[in-house]
Amino acid sequence: MKFINLVPDFEKFLRIGGRKAFMKYYYDPNKKILFPLLKDFELWEISWKKSIDELSYNKYKNIFSNNKKYDKKAKEIIKKCEKFLGRKLKGEFVLLCTLKEIDGYSRHNRGINTIYLGMDYPKIFSYFNLLVAHEISHTARDSMIDICKGKKCMTHDSMIKNLPYIEHLIGEGIATAFSQSIFPGKKEKDYLFFDASEYRWCKKNEKLIEKEVKKLIGTRGTHYKFYEKGVVGNSPSRIDYYYGYMLIKQLLEKHDIRELIKIPAKGILGMKI
Repeated sequence: MKFINLVPDFEKFLRIGGRKAFMKYYYDPNKKILFPLLKDFELWEISWKKSIDELSYNKYKNIFSNNKKYDKKAKEIIKKCEKFLGRKLKGEFVLLCTLKEIDGYSRHNRGINTIYLGMDYPKIFSYFNLLVAHEISHTARDSMIDICKGKKCMTHDSMIKNLPYIEHLIGEGIATAFSQSIFPGKKEKDYLFFDASEYRWCKKNEKLIEKEVKKLIGTRGTHYKFYEKGVVGNSPSRIDYYYGYMLIKQLLEKHDIRELIKIPAKGILGMKI
């Protein structure tokens, strides 16, 4: 896996500030990497150009001072995951600043995954290890199975439109359980990136979550639905992560996560618990 760190370029931009400096020192030298991400920002209706004008160097000092530490940490986690899986991973791992918009994002395009890890996302250092392992799981799984017909030659946009919801559901469940395998000993809520109240809500409303999730089984391109809060009452976002994780957790009583990561979602749903 190719490792790329764009934080130093972001620091060069922020020492000057403004959109022209953003383009000159951050975007233009790294256009191949940043263009797909900013394109997705626009799709998600994120006003990233406006965000540039609101940034200040002082608010990023902690990120810049921790860059070398987390650069080293990310590389160590990648090696740890590859050793656990027993193979080298393809793709790119990008440590960068995402204007505080995203923490982790594994983007698949024409058979290759690019992991974007946003160092400037609020409180990311508190769950950095789990997030890196989570995103690496997506990269590993995407390279092992063909989740859409012809996926390996599909553009990212085409794949998103054709992605079976069950692959998203199972993929997130596996990624959550994978991070637990790499870093055991944490609370379940930590692997799910939930706070205590969000986890309690899911625990209390498991049947309701199951009912809502099953409505999307058999659909494609619908995986963004549960990223919103309040899909069901006062539910937190990503309640389907919880459902997928609980399903995989039961299967792990008889199966290894390294076995499950290779199996398409239909096969996993058909397995006996």
